[in-house]
Amino acid sequence: MTRKNKLELRQSEVRSRLNDLAGAEMNDEVSREINELTKEYGDNETQLRAAIIAEGGTEVRETESGTQFARLVDDVEVRSYFETGLSGAALELNQELGLPNEGPSGGVLMPFAMLLPPEERADAVSGVTVHDGSTIADPVLARLFDNPVTGALGVRMDSVDAGNREYVLLTGGVAPVPKAENTNVDATAATVSTVTLKPKKVTAGYVITGESIAAIGSSWESALRSDLQMALQDAVNNQVVNGNGTAPNFTGVFQATTAATAATAVSALASYASVPSSMVDGQYCSAESDVSVILHPHAYTHAGSLFVTNTAISALQALRNTGASVMASNKMKAGASNVYTGIAHRSGGTGRTDSVLAMWNTGIEFVRDIYTQASKGNVAIRGSVYGDFNVIRTDAYKQLSHKTA
Repeated sequence: MTRKNKLELRQSEVRSRLNDLAGAEMNDEVSREINELTKEYGDNETQLRAAIIAEGGTEVRETESGTQFARLVDDVEVRSYFETGLSGAALELNQELGLPNEGPSGGVLMPFAMLLPPEERADAVSGVTVHDGSTIADPVLARLFDNPVTGALGVRMDSVDAGNREYVLLTGGVAPVPKAENTNVDATAATVSTVTLKPKKVTAGYVITGESIAAIGSSWESALRSDLQMALQDAVNNQVVNGNGTAPNFTGVFQATTAATAATAVSALASYASVPSSMVDGQYCSAESDVSVILHPHAYTHAGSLFVTNTAISALQALRNTGASVMASNKMKAGASNVYTGIAHRSGGTGRTDSVLAMWNTGIEFVRDIYTQASKGNVAIRGSVYGDFNVIRTDAYKQLSHKTA
């Protein structure tokens, strides 16, 4: 996949997310994400124009290429990638994106573009389907997953074609000091640290029966695409937060950062409300509005039940009044004795990389097994993505411990 293709795919993802946020209840967190995505979209447009020129294209050719890409994505169904080999529109789409037809395990590689939501990828999905003249099937209801935390953690998303990815961080160097005239200035050696990311597999499987496909009918395509997207996103998010660093797991934020001292007494209002100001260090962030706080749902509920004396201001409201963003996530740790561990992120600074999630092959590899359950007429499908994560600047994060009872 060329840089132009990657930018086009990212722009589509940004548009999709902005569309979701347009219908969300407006608060500080939503407003902040909208501003960040809007800025990213503008920056990406500039890079996209540069990529078109660098790759020898023109605006006219780009329009034609974009139309061809949209047509292919509209024509291809997810189930096309469940076969033993690619053909037709699915093969054309992979060729258009520069993706290999096979993944590392010899399975069929499906581009992430196939998981875009309906407003970004047209699907003919019927609201109701009459099967036998008497039974009406409603659209397939989606499973529920936790909201992604990568945005609040300031995770940078990188796409890797092949090989390991190494990130070098300059941790020390010159220290300018006043010097008298004709005084020697000694050179200072630069110090660096490196973080190497290697592809690790996150996989999920389906066992699909002919009866299931027949019962679901025309809703099958949309439901499967949505479920794959959310399930894999949920699994990757869990690794970003909770991966223990032992292969095949990622090195998650909890593993990479200093553990919080476990709270021994029930947390008071101040233990929540003071988090943003305690994170301000003048280097990683300069104000409470640069801080993102993620709490376990039980800690979040507890904070909402603590009120400033003789007021209706809860600890949650006090947190938000500082300008910090606050959210709950089931990815946070639940310990013994009602002790819950959250994460605060110092997100100040422009263009700073605090942590990186790298994804390989920019697609999902499907391996189709028609033999294991052949006697039942079932087909097993395994979908895998390849990625890795690690924290680059550990001081940008702080673990939080709260006790609710």
